Amino acid sequence: MRITAGMTGFALVILTMALAVPWPAVAQEDGWSGTVDLGYRFVSADGNEDKYREDVNLSEGLRLFNVELSSYRADSDLMDEFLFSASGLGGDPYTRAGLRLRKTGRYDLQIGYRSSDYFYRDAGYFFSDIGDLHTWNSRREFYNLSLRIQAADWVTVRLGAERMDRSGDSETSGDIQQEVFQFAQPVDQEAMSFWLGADFHWSWADLTIEQRLNSYENRWLQTVENSDGLEPGGSTLNSYRLMQVQDADTPVTRLQLAGNPHDNVRFTLGYAHMAADVDYDVDGDWDGLDFTTAAFQTALTNTGAVSRDADLMDLDVTWSPVPNLDLTADVSYRTYDQDGTIDFLETQTGGVEAGNFPVQGMLANRLDLLTYGLTANWRVSSAWTVLAGAGMQTRETDFDLTGPVVETERTIYRGGVGFRPSARVDLRLVLETGEDDDPLTQVSPTDIDRLTFRGRLRPRENLHVSFHYKDETRENLLSTSLGVPTDDVPPATEMTTAEFDVSSWGAFVGWTPVRLDLSLGYTRTEIDSNADIVYLTGFTFAPVFDLFTTLDQTGYTSDQDSVQALVRMDLGKGWSAGAMAALSRSEGTFPVDWSHLSADVRYQLPKGL
Repeated sequence: MRITAGMTGFALVILTMALAVPWPAVAQEDGWSGTVDLGYRFVSADGNEDKYREDVNLSEGLRLFNVELSSYRADSDLMDEFLFSASGLGGDPYTRAGLRLRKTGRYDLQIGYRSSDYFYRDAGYFFSDIGDLHTWNSRREFYNLSLRIQAADWVTVRLGAERMDRSGDSETSGDIQQEVFQFAQPVDQEAMSFWLGADFHWSWADLTIEQRLNSYENRWLQTVENSDGLEPGGSTLNSYRLMQVQDADTPVTRLQLAGNPHDNVRFTLGYAHMAADVDYDVDGDWDGLDFTTAAFQTALTNTGAVSRDADLMDLDVTWSPVPNLDLTADVSYRTYDQDGTIDFLETQTGGVEAGNFPVQGMLANRLDLLTYGLTANWRVSSAWTVLAGAGMQTRETDFDLTGPVVETERTIYRGGVGFRPSARVDLRLVLETGEDDDPLTQVSPTDIDRLTFRGRLRPRENLHVSFHYKDETRENLLSTSLGVPTDDVPPATEMTTAEFDVSSWGAFVGWTPVRLDLSLGYTRTEIDSNADIVYLTGFTFAPVFDLFTTLDQTGYTSDQDSVQALVRMDLGKGWSAGAMAALSRSEGTFPVDWSHLSADVRYQLPKGL
């Protein structure tokens, strides 16, 4: 597979009036304050609707974009701060609401809710008109409660809980009797987490101790009725049901010690241990006609219990031998062990594959990952900074059921430069490159390169320019065995993103000075991917060994331009009005053009109400 992406260049012209109105700082006052931001969004989308829902998924309608209400009472013994905030209300795919109650120096209570929607359906992708047989349309809802108690000047106690519910619908596929079928699979997942911890602070060190309990349950129910399958294999299903349930309980213990024992030495030492007990049960039954048109019935049971242990250790030490030089050494070690048993039984009556097919066995897997490196940050002058570093990652895996121990090694080098002559100019360039020896698979990357460039400019107090450019390449240089034909291009992945933003405020409207906020941004992305799919159709031994193959190709291309503009004007007496326009045009495998236009009115309560 080869993916190439690049930015063809961009230009942005912005015109603002040069008169700026300074805004005095407002001190926090007793009483109530807040804002309400209400508006309407217009949406227009043409082209591949599924791709729009995957990437954007914003719909038209009335929205409560943001609401915030706060109160401050300096003389209250019970609570001196109250804050409620919410955003995305009215049908957006991302919704958030939160409540905070706090008494300075005593406690901090937070209650929160958020939700997110996710959609996936790439029909017509790959080399087949059928496309990807997997679809996904789900909603996640998160509920959280946390409390921080200042038990003493040097001790803070933390406790809380979080719950995640995921629901929706999806479709998956499977091979039954040498035929591909598509199954409905509702989404039904639940996860919870409870924690209790304490933070201790001394003169030069901070210690954190935390205990968590994470639980997870996932239920898959695959069903289909009266299906002839998706390929001309001759098999049919009268009915199909497969129920899978997986649940796990994972206690997690975490310790962290951070300190500054000397003026030129800083360190952070962390350790975490996780021990998971995972149980899963599978049962199903299906019947129909097999690939010879003979009637059959099948029953399946599958149970298992797995124990997983993981240890994570991290150490970062920074030493400053001279005031303008920082040397940072980091070491990270991960170890993972899994042991368990499986008990599998499939029974078929009728058809050419009739019989009992039991499987019983043990699972024993191990993974060790060690990463270490050294980074130097040298402040050459008040304006220039130079960054250089090198690192190594070694990985050892032992999967008893799939082969011998596998060892891989990756080297990583990092360099960069920063230029900040004043508070108005900040430019940073970082280049990273790495190489893998003996990757795990034929398609694992062997060369990795990453280039990042960030910049911020403030030519005037009322004008701000920022831009971000990132290019990441992952390439496989391994050859294909047995002489299978390729297009002489190794599997590779390259992705480039670029963002450019300009914002300004301050103008005279009529005879009254008002504040005007303006922001404009542009992004250009190009993606071109292709991969070969080779089928082995036959071979000969005499007079010479030869392979007969057929070659199919699959690809994905996308050229996308996106522009976004925001403007907000202060109308006085707490009122302001704003508008946002976003335009995007994407050509390629999934062509789609969309535009958003929203307008809103915001009201801010007077200070100290």
